Amino acid sequence: MENKVRIRLHESGWFRLSDRQPVTRDEMMTVLYSLSRLLIRATYHTAQETVFLKNVYMDMASPLVMDGSSLPSVEQCRCPQGYAGLSCESCSPGWRRVENQLYGGRCQQCQCYGHASGCDPVTGDCMDCRHSTAGARCDRCLPGFYGDPRRGSPDDCKPCACPLTTGNNFFAERCVARPTLEDRDAYECVNCQEGYTGARCEM
Repeated sequence: MENKVRIRLHESGWFRLSDRQPVTRDEMMTVLYSLSRLLIRATYHTAQETVFLKNVYMDMASPLVMDGSSLPSVEQCRCPQGYAGLSCESCSPGWRRVENQLYGGRCQQCQCYGHASGCDPVTGDCMDCRHSTAGARCDRCLPGFYGDPRRGSPDDCKPCACPLTTGNNFFAERCVARPTLEDRDAYECVNCQEGYTGARCEM
């Protein structure tokens, strides 16, 4: 006698072992996100004839077929902001997975203050900081620039003149913002090279 069993990986008909309650759509998608293998346990009574488990396979589907047309039977979710993929199983560029990464977690926007297009999906460190910024969160200015990149504007880091902005005439280790009531963009050069002094290393 041959029995065929078809298992559908859908939330209907599945339940949590802890309280025997039906799983939600969100819980099912979280499990499927990190699914790497299926284990099948088969038991039989010793008085029975030998039992064989055969023809185990898993159907897979793609939203597109060879001729480029789409398959309406393949689910494609409308994802909320920060999520991507057919079933919103991935984080969008510029977002990363936080909390329980092994079982899905949730997607959180990278904290790069608008100075990077993406971040490491595990550590959250910003990649390829722009606008003359640096740091794991693009939250500080490169040497030779001053300002507060945490404001989130492309011109947050401005070049400082110590006393000029060009490499051969820049005689400070770095500069820092020193805004005043009269001059919001005031700055001071820090650690002038030997032989130079003054707020702009101009003497």
